[in-house]
Amino acid sequence: MGRFAVRFQAFRSVAIATATYAVGAALKLLPSLGVWMYLGLGVVVFACAAIDALATGVRPAVRLREIAPLAMDAAAAPIVAAFTAHGIAVRMNLLLARRSWRRLWCDRFFRMAWNIGMTDSPDVNIFFPVQAGIAGRCYASRRPVVAGPEDIARFPLPARYQRNGVDGLSYTAILCYPVYEPAREGLQSGKVIGVLTLDSLNPGALPIFQDGGMVASIAPHLRTLAGLAGRIYR
Repeated sequence: MGRFAVRFQAFRSVAIATATYAVGAALKLLPSLGVWMYLGLGVVVFACAAIDALATGVRPAVRLREIAPLAMDAAAAPIVAAFTAHGIAVRMNLLLARRSWRRLWCDRFFRMAWNIGMTDSPDVNIFFPVQAGIAGRCYASRRPVVAGPEDIARFPLPARYQRNGVDGLSYTAILCYPVYEPAREGLQSGKVIGVLTLDSLNPGALPIFQDGGMVASIAPHLRTLAGLAGRIYR
């Protein structure tokens, strides 16, 4: 934050406090003021508070949403490169567990918050209950899960959520990694807030996903990516 921005932020805070005090003083000292004058003073205070909220809350949040995918892409690049070196094309996404107002906030659903390598893919906007699929197994167990075609077939998504041609995709391997809520005041809650999913549609991808050397090489990058995701999307 530049010197001018710091000074302007301090000025905003002083202006809001002064305007609020002025309105309160006017109500006490000048009871004869008309209703429209009181309303006008209230509008001034509201405008100052709205500008301050926009500058300190809304704009930084918008900037974070713009920067977050770039940071996630950079953290995921070594993982993608490791599989590309073996001739395997992979895709990655972050599924966040969110409650749905349609279920009166009682049930959680996975919703995609970030992805790489999924442009124009039919499952780019998929959502489904947190109990379903390989991601659901990872979410429930709080452990990484690697699955091939047999396990994927054993734990399918409910038919109603296999929309936009998702049921036509032939996943050959899926790796899911839990994303934990970040620590607050040095302590973690142990709550899983989402799942990182790495998958491939390439034949022969499963042996690479299960290779001990590959797993060891990408594990640090997965932890970094999961930690970043937890801090950005908590």
